[in-house]
Amino acid sequence: MDRVRVIRLVTQFDQPSTRVTAATPTCCCGGCSCCCCCIVTAIAVSTYSAVSAQGILRRAEQETPERVRWRSPWPGVVGFFSLTAAIFVIGLISAAGGGGDAGALLVIPLLWLGLLGFAYWGAGAGRPWLRASAVVAIGCAALVVEFFLWASGVDTSG
Repeated sequence: MDRVRVIRLVTQFDQPSTRVTAATPTCCCGGCSCCCCCIVTAIAVSTYSAVSAQGILRRAEQETPERVRWRSPWPGVVGFFSLTAAIFVIGLISAAGGGGDAGALLVIPLLWLGLLGFAYWGAGAGRPWLRASAVVAIGCAALVVEFFLWASGVDTSG
């Protein structure tokens, strides 16, 4: 005979000790949301990169079609996956024993910059490396601020 598992529901009239106080994942630091903030920042920057590259492509196709090197959707795809690809490549290199963690922290933004600049170049942007530098700088600054908030003990879980 199978065993039936019953989940007890918590209501507003229960004691405060039985209620869940925060819906945050338990991670290395005991329930903070630093990991979630970093993931949301990475997703937001990747989405912005894709939308921006596609917008530049659409504008360039109308104004200066000779600049466009790729057709849709490739600038947006490369823009979206540029950060993910940089992290993945550094992960592969580190797993193979080819580099330390401190070196990876320096190489990830450079590889991300290269891939994102390549996406903007393919979309036909006027100054693709300047645009990519701005996105990478803002993304890295947001991640550094989140790290220092976590390190200082500020509760970012809401």
